[in-house]
Amino acid sequence: METFDLLVIGSGPGGQRAAIQAAKLGKRAAVIERREIVGGVTAHTGTIPSKTLREAVLYLCGWREKGIYGRSHRVKADITAGDLLERLHITVRHEIEIIQHQLSRNGVQVISGLAKFLDPHTVQVTNATGHTADYRAKAIVIATGTVPHRPGNIPFDDETIIDSDGLLQIKTIPRSMVVIGAGVIGVEYATIFSALDARITLIDSRDTILDFVDGDIVDEFKHDLQSRGIQLRLGEDVERVEKAPDGRVVTHLKSGKRICSDLLMAASGRMGATADLDLDKAGLAARRRLERAPGDRLLPDAAPRPGPPYREPRRPRAGMRTDPRRHRAARQRTAARPDACHRIRRLLLLGGGVRGDSGGGELAHRPPADDLERRDRKVPSAPAL
Repeated sequence: METFDLLVIGSGPGGQRAAIQAAKLGKRAAVIERREIVGGVTAHTGTIPSKTLREAVLYLCGWREKGIYGRSHRVKADITAGDLLERLHITVRHEIEIIQHQLSRNGVQVISGLAKFLDPHTVQVTNATGHTADYRAKAIVIATGTVPHRPGNIPFDDETIIDSDGLLQIKTIPRSMVVIGAGVIGVEYATIFSALDARITLIDSRDTILDFVDGDIVDEFKHDLQSRGIQLRLGEDVERVEKAPDGRVVTHLKSGKRICSDLLMAASGRMGATADLDLDKAGLAARRRLERAPGDRLLPDAAPRPGPPYREPRRPRAGMRTDPRRHRAARQRTAARPDACHRIRRLLLLGGGVRGDSGGGELAHRPPADDLERRDRKVPSAPAL
């Protein structure tokens, strides 16, 4: 049985940094990753893929230039799923190489396989071939990330009925799409595919979207979504989902409405990926998935701590005399920089302050040619107000 000072289950940002920090402190550390390559949810299905997909769509559809060249402007006329995934794979591969290099450079061992606890200090890892090996450590960090929550009333087939992770494996770009869940993930993918001219229907049981954002901002954002053609079905509950004989997806709402689409994506939140860890053998228990009740702004354990009271910034009163010592110190700091003296002179005559003695900004700007002859003149003191 191989022994380490620290074992980290999961190679996402949290696990990666924990292992590297332990290695820098002289400890023997290892990372256990269930995939064949490191990176975790962030590199494979989370932040990096979604933001790369967004940038690829914005570029290929010419979104940022439509205001200049018109709404019909596109960098590429026929955008396919292959065009989007090509850029996605390039970016993900680059990020994985960086993570692998950081782990190897710091001497962190990478173990591939599915981990589960045998006791609080022992982990058994089963690799892709079925071989098992036991590892022991003084401390074990659980950094497994999350997986999408799959509601029981939705029959997922990973083709036309998918979750947010399955969206990165689509074969074709849908002409119509239903998104269940108006949280961060659902709204993000809804806007991305709306830019590709897909008809989007956004469904949520709550009466608003992004309920952690200020209400005025949400109202303006909802108006912008509707102006793009996104249909908002708020305050609606999904009763069931089924596939029609022609392969399309039919979403039945409890209000009696039926929505047909080429693709359905459920973005009903995420939950910790701890189901296969056998946490009970380590004396741990995973909390059940928490859901917000109607009207709740934040979860109780996620409520922000009260910060210091807001204080208005101090402003100079009208007629306030400027301290001459401040101007004298500023002139001394810039004595070796005659090119800036004309700027200081103008500021002093206006009764204003002087910027810091930094390498850039106003003081580093070279004066016009007609002011160069005055750079060696003595700067007058500030006039009394």
